[in-house]
Amino acid sequence: MIDASLKAEVLKLLLDVTSKYGMGLITITHDFSIVPVISEKVIVMYRGRIVEEGPTTSVLRKPKHPYTQALMSAIPRLRGELSLKVREWGEEGACPFYSRCPLRVDECKIKEPPLREVQEGKVSCFLA
Repeated sequence: MIDASLKAEVLKLLLDVTSKYGMGLITITHDFSIVPVISEKVIVMYRGRIVEEGPTTSVLRKPKHPYTQALMSAIPRLRGELSLKVREWGEEGACPFYSRCPLRVDECKIKEPPLREVQEGKVSCFLA
């Protein structure tokens, strides 16, 4: 967590270096506000498992997995209220996001959803 002006300078430096030397960049972040600036593809992980992946614009505009949706809702907005719809149930299931998922179904408790192809990416959710 750095101030906005320093963050912008660091991002510009990273983009300049990758462009100048023709390099790729792997970034690990919880700050989804920088993702569209620095990446063309995004992989969202929860507890060490991929829950969603795809082109950055597709994943950020229409997140399919409940965890991605929760991360997106946590991005501060200039207007409106922050609405992070994550609940704690305290139950364990086969899906690692089961106890926090507002969309969970019975099948989530029995088996982990496979990472499967969906329109413009992949997601590990039975309901996506």
